[in-house]
Amino acid sequence: MIKNSKVLLFLIVILNSCTQTDNSQINESNKLIRNLDSLNNNLDSIRRSTPVLFNAALSLEKQNSDSALLIYNQIYTNDTNSFWALLSNERCAELNPKSSKSFMTESFEFFLQDTLILFFHDSKCGEWGGDRESIQIYLKRGSKQMKSHLIADYRKEIFDCEDLESAYDGRKLKYNLIEKGNIIIKPSDEMLIENCIIALASQKLRGKFVGHAGNISSVSFVSKNNKPELFISVYSYDSWKEFHQLKRVLLTR
Repeated sequence: MIKNSKVLLFLIVILNSCTQTDNSQINESNKLIRNLDSLNNNLDSIRRSTPVLFNAALSLEKQNSDSALLIYNQIYTNDTNSFWALLSNERCAELNPKSSKSFMTESFEFFLQDTLILFFHDSKCGEWGGDRESIQIYLKRGSKQMKSHLIADYRKEIFDCEDLESAYDGRKLKYNLIEKGNIIIKPSDEMLIENCIIALASQKLRGKFVGHAGNISSVSFVSKNNKPELFISVYSYDSWKEFHQLKRVLLTR
């Protein structure tokens, strides 16, 4: 009887051990399945991300322009003011001019020698200032073959902080220069230009106090007789994201 009890106890121990092993394997399998599900969800999210969708539409343009237009319109609809939405609208205009969204072209009436100047001076060196960027927009006279059209010139002066900190005597500082000119302004850019002006005007009205290390942002419209028709200047901590959004769009051309 005792021997049989020992055998039975031994069998129970073995069965419990097997059960624990099976449970451990099941837990590992479930954990692996959960990890795979999470990975698949992340991959789906990446596939649906805007840059991936935009690149997919680019590759589809020659094979199936209708499908490309659908993707571009989806990107535009999701966030009209985003960088990718503006690029998508440009592609729509290239593939099908009728599908391009118009952004109140009558809002910007330029005559020859009129210039809209957007200027941003950052504070990367604290109270000593930083780099200076500007976008100048003006009307370029066309020829018999081409109509007059708006042009943008971009310029950035990059300074060394040590030079700025030591410049007490007002001497002219050296800087690295980045320039790009003759960038054609498209109808899809006009809303972003308008947003730059509205955002800066809004900052001016809020009038928040800043210390000694703010950014300087300004917009001015100078007419052909060199008379300022519009001038807004703001000293604040705001980075003026609308300006940088317009800059990124223009510099892709």
